[in-house]
Amino acid sequence: MSNIAVQLFGRLHVRYDNIEVTGLDVRKVQELLCYLLIHRRRPHAREGLASILWSNTSTAQSRANLRRTLWQLQHLPAEPIAAELLAIEADWIQIKPHLPLWLDVAEIETVFEQTKGQPGEQLSHAHASAAAQAVDLYRGDLFDGCYQDWCLVERERLQQMYLALLDKLMAYCEYHGEYERGLAYGAAFQQYDNVNEQCYRRMMRLYWRAGDRSGALRQYERCATMLAEEFETTPGPLMQALVERLKTNQPIDALARATDHAHAGEEISLSELALHLRQLQVSVDRHGQAVSHALRMVEQALRRGGSS
Repeated sequence: MSNIAVQLFGRLHVRYDNIEVTGLDVRKVQELLCYLLIHRRRPHAREGLASILWSNTSTAQSRANLRRTLWQLQHLPAEPIAAELLAIEADWIQIKPHLPLWLDVAEIETVFEQTKGQPGEQLSHAHASAAAQAVDLYRGDLFDGCYQDWCLVERERLQQMYLALLDKLMAYCEYHGEYERGLAYGAAFQQYDNVNEQCYRRMMRLYWRAGDRSGALRQYERCATMLAEEFETTPGPLMQALVERLKTNQPIDALARATDHAHAGEEISLSELALHLRQLQVSVDRHGQAVSHALRMVEQALRRGGSS
């Protein structure tokens, strides 16, 4: 069995025995493959899969679209990628279990689970190294350019995992004196979330510890500007207390420890709650589409009965 590597973050890339797979230019072929890989741990009924990927068409048309797209995936010009990846039955499709498959999404999910509940300061060297390798895989949003509902939900879920790992790495770097590296993680965080006060506080402390007081104060000004523009509010008391200490050259270690200890549990639980709610949203969306599909079938049966 051949080795398959798939990159879903940013542009889709598939490698088969270290050779780039060509012929994956059709958007719906990409979407079908992406959806199956994201939901790789379970089989999918053809009708349900068709209704999710072609939600605005009739049942018959959506099934025809699925058959055509599946045929296109099975007949790529060079590599038998579908035969290696997919278990296809009359009514079910799924990614084959126990494949020698490398998937960038799976790497981030695995490291996130391994470090869940651990403050960044307490990460082992091995876990910090794994987290650093995982965040390097995030080359852009999931399946960039796709705006289907299912993809938007999954994109948000995985982005939150990415940001949680960046936050842990910032804390790890601050604790271990790797300030420049920590600032790089913070800059990556702010590309996706520029109103997160916890990130701004970490950035301010990292700049301060690196000897750049002006950089620390600029982070506060940027935070205040973004909060005012986005929410018409001001930085909270923790941020205010930190900036006052920086302006007056007071020690920040005690404040940093108190802040981290007082809020670590709250932030972890809120992060996990957010992920749980997004996973629940995925489930609700999936069941909602199944109900809509069943309702369409009943309505079509009623119309046929009324016309006979």
